[in-house]
Amino acid sequence: MMKNQQTFKITFSEKPSRNFQARFYTTDSVKSAGELAKIFEREKFKAEKNTACYVADWKNGTRILAVGLGEEKLIVIETFRQAAGLSVKSARGRKAQEISI
Repeated sequence: MMKNQQTFKITFSEKPSRNFQARFYTTDSVKSAGELAKIFEREKFKAEKNTACYVADWKNGTRILAVGLGEEKLIVIETFRQAAGLSVKSARGRKAQEISI
């Protein structure tokens, strides 16, 4: 066992973690993302496949990572696997202990 191994928890839930959330968006859904749509526009996040936009301390201290899936008609299971991998990599890079997707 590695000494520096970090315990990390991933949950798939409608009740997201306050620690770190990953939300997936298509190129169409990003335009209707409520309050986040303005931030995405400012950050030029268009939800293209394998792209991400990090929003720190947005609401109630929650950290949100918006992950792009690309065009809805082109999404396959591999798209979700890559998006989940990008989410976990980003959460670990930010020293999060838990991520909800």
